[in-house]
Amino acid sequence: MLMSLIGGYPAGARSVASLYEDGEISQKQAERMLGFCVNAGPSFVITAVGAGFLKSPQAGAILFAAQGIVFLLLGIGSGLTAKREAPKLGGKRAKAYGASQALITSAADAAHSTINMCCFVILFAALMNLIRMGCSDPARSAALSALLEVTGGCSDLARLGVPPWVFSAAIGWGGICVHFQVLSTLTELKINKARFVLSRFFQAVLSAAVSWGLMLLFPETEAVFCSFAGPVSGALSAAPPAAAALLVLCSALLLSIPRKGMEIAEKGCYNESIINRKTGGI
Repeated sequence: MLMSLIGGYPAGARSVASLYEDGEISQKQAERMLGFCVNAGPSFVITAVGAGFLKSPQAGAILFAAQGIVFLLLGIGSGLTAKREAPKLGGKRAKAYGASQALITSAADAAHSTINMCCFVILFAALMNLIRMGCSDPARSAALSALLEVTGGCSDLARLGVPPWVFSAAIGWGGICVHFQVLSTLTELKINKARFVLSRFFQAVLSAAVSWGLMLLFPETEAVFCSFAGPVSGALSAAPPAAAALLVLCSALLLSIPRKGMEIAEKGCYNESIINRKTGGI
């Protein structure tokens, strides 16, 4: 459950799937846990959405706190409504790995998960570009973007200057892209997909309501939540380290040009100067 709060959307689902595959929990328990163990990480909510899109880390912290409160509410509610029965544990018992084999297995699993996530992100980014080409209404385009992919959706919502609770709803929903990422990690665990999507919608509604309440308790100025409240300028546009790095990169580019190509360019310039001299510069 901790990984679902700090590791990002697929991390919680993958942890639940691992518990099921190792025989630690039953299928019903795993399905209940997937209802609240799929959450965005603090790096995305606080840094990307808060500091990046809303220009306020404090706003990102409030959104992350709202997500944590909803996580606890759904977890407690799921436990209280669960039937008291002796569950049949699923999956296979955990295998005993040595240190070297555990390292290899974890690295391979992490690489597979990363590639899987990137493929879905690229797929939905391309899909959203096609949708934007045919949708001229910015509000409708932003709504579709948030419905499909959470990062692009939050970026489009920031351009509209919507209230923070809308971002919280988008984060709680996660986007269909995240839904596909989660479902792709559940190789051995079979769940009710309609119930999973309904739980994501319910989490989006609760996240919006809780974040709206937190905004009333901790009011912020209107400029904090406006993406374009102040002038936009590059932090390193005139800094000496940036200038030094630019010089180093330019030098590396010049040194990387093949010598043969430089000789051809020099020969071409020489021939051109001879022709100009003979023709009198005509």
